[in-house]
Amino acid sequence: MSKKEEYKAVVQGGFIPDILASIQQQYFKRYPIDFPHDKEPTGEVLAAVNDDMPDQEMKAPDFSTMSGEEYAAALEVLEARRKTLMF
Repeated sequence: MSKKEEYKAVVQGGFIPDILASIQQQYFKRYPIDFPHDKEPTGEVLAAVNDDMPDQEMKAPDFSTMSGEEYAAALEVLEARRKTLMF
């Protein structure tokens, strides 16, 4: 809700995809995909968020460096994240 005025101004300028990407990026920095849905981040966590820092890249599981069990577990984590994101 704090972005309503900024959103309104950008919509009038025709830059909707840019503002939506920015709002989503800021949201996911505060509420990562793996963050529990029944909790709120602490003030300390929110204060530590730096919107200017690039997001950490998530690497795909590498079967050549993992055991079969580790690889399967990593794929399960990715699938759970994908389902949560789609939800």
